[in-house]
Amino acid sequence: MTAPDVSIIIVSWNTRDLLRDCLRAVEGSAGTATEMIVVDNASSDGSATMVRAEFPGVRTIENPGNRGFAKACNQGLTVARGRYRMLLNSDTRVNPDALARLVAFMDAHPRAGACGPQLRHFDGTLQPSGRAFPTLLAAVIAVTPVPMWVRRVTADRFERRDYSRACEVDELTGAALCLRGEALDQVGVLDEDFFFFGEDVDLCWRLHKAGWTVTYLPEALVLHGWGGSRGKVRERTSLLIQRAYVLLMRKHRPGLAPAVVTALSFVLTLLKAVRRALPAWARGGPRAALASLRVHRDELFWLCAR
Repeated sequence: MTAPDVSIIIVSWNTRDLLRDCLRAVEGSAGTATEMIVVDNASSDGSATMVRAEFPGVRTIENPGNRGFAKACNQGLTVARGRYRMLLNSDTRVNPDALARLVAFMDAHPRAGACGPQLRHFDGTLQPSGRAFPTLLAAVIAVTPVPMWVRRVTADRFERRDYSRACEVDELTGAALCLRGEALDQVGVLDEDFFFFGEDVDLCWRLHKAGWTVTYLPEALVLHGWGGSRGKVRERTSLLIQRAYVLLMRKHRPGLAPAVVTALSFVLTLLKAVRRALPAWARGGPRAALASLRVHRDELFWLCAR
């Protein structure tokens, strides 16, 4: 059996309507032989049922629980047959020629380990993509509740300024990331220590270390809703982002950076825990306070154990 040009791996968690639009857009793509794989993380909105009923040609993998983005992506990557494997968020819509452009670029550039499209919001405004790898400064600002203007200044330092030209970059978002099969065979799939944030940065970092390139390709266009599932786990989002930066510093910024980010994360998590526990204690006593601390307690244990 001839291998498809590209396998599309889509992780779904309670985004049924967005997922339907995403799959329809992929089906409308021209010039490529595609394989579509949906990995559903125990959605409660009937996402998996919808895929089976409306898209019988799509391979559906149903998980008994929410295994996170990295682990679910790896399930799809493991069974994918395409020459290229594309991670695609369920809240995206590919332009009809986007996949063909990405595949053509990869075919023409054998040292390209990954490439990614230009991303735009559904209203047509540009969505930043293609960043420099995070430094210690970037990690500290990311895990600290600093004013928004500080974050904007930092973003200006690490994000590209010209999104109209194709160029090699440090990292691209996993919302729409086309990967070469041989490169994945060499560096491995996503690190499952990352639950749903930072795994794309880590993968791009490993590709660079192995001698592969990562390229931003603006002529391929994908619309992205930005956080179709992420908003549903808002309570844990800041802790997961914090954990991702700790992991990135430990894996790729040896020296002082891991200790600084770990210590800062521990102090900030402890302060968040106290701030959450005091009102809970006032409302329901010590049992209520302890119940309110579960997420922060687990994060403190994780920081100490690592």
